[in-house]
Amino acid sequence: MTAISRRRALLASCLSLVCAGAHATTYTTTAFNITGATYVYPLAINDAGTAVGYYGTSSGNPEGFIYAKGIVTTLSYPKSTQTYVTGINKAGTVVGTYRDKNGFFHGFLYTGGKHFTDVSVPDATTTSLRAINDKGVAVGTTTSPSGVTQMITYAKGSFTTVATQSGVIPVPVAINAAGNIAGWYSDASSHGEQSFVYVNGTVTTLPNPGKIFFSQAYGLNKSGVAVGQAANVEGQQFGFTYHNSHYNSVACSADCYFYGINDAGVVVGVNFTSPTASTAFVLHGKGTYTTLPAPNGDTNYAATAINNAGVIVGEASVGAFISTPAP
Repeated sequence: MTAISRRRALLASCLSLVCAGAHATTYTTTAFNITGATYVYPLAINDAGTAVGYYGTSSGNPEGFIYAKGIVTTLSYPKSTQTYVTGINKAGTVVGTYRDKNGFFHGFLYTGGKHFTDVSVPDATTTSLRAINDKGVAVGTTTSPSGVTQMITYAKGSFTTVATQSGVIPVPVAINAAGNIAGWYSDASSHGEQSFVYVNGTVTTLPNPGKIFFSQAYGLNKSGVAVGQAANVEGQQFGFTYHNSHYNSVACSADCYFYGINDAGVVVGVNFTSPTASTAFVLHGKGTYTTLPAPNGDTNYAATAINNAGVIVGEASVGAFISTPAP
């Protein structure tokens, strides 16, 4: 397992060249880093090109960051011991989760470049926020004193509980403007994970066809197309898309994941070319894959999110990167 897949686990051959099809888009990659960071993990990017995520510190406690116009700003919730920044919308509202000095987790909003708002479900032991849509609706989870974890949405000071499968832990990671949600269930008893989507008030557990036993949905666009990663009993990992009950697994010459999708249906992810090396890719249209330029010649890098302008953010073995399509 590479350093990138290990970091993904912390919260979590067509791909090597351009396949036959449309003309490939070319990209310029710019690396960035945070002084003293042990890793930099970007998770989201809005249409203005502002990326957010979290990074490792020498103490082992993650802190958040915002990357905008070539400048990295670190972000820590006041008096917290850990800060995870996981989402941003077109208005620049940031969401995430922080850990207080007593070890409890709470959600938060960060607005206007300076205002923090605590988001905690009353009487809950844990609240987390993981993503936010362009209408300002955030999605996350809450855990009760009895240990039951439920999916929630949060908007304008109000919480709504979203009914999901019982006996498992929901992990929502994406919400679109229609309020549809994608993520996965974590089952502690079986150590299994299975993707789900929430559409028009109904939660659907995605199928695990054939020999697939594990899946995680990571991205969702305005049309309701979900993307993610899956694995079969033979140990191969691959990307998948899901839309309107149609599940499509995409096998690669090596293990690969789909991590993000924009409203035009462009997908980004990672192809693991060896046990110690990986490359970021972008998938355009019907089968046109492009390997992104490596940041500073890195041999272990992954694309994690893409905005509607086609700008991509990703992680590398050292720092992170932004890839911008040529005009």
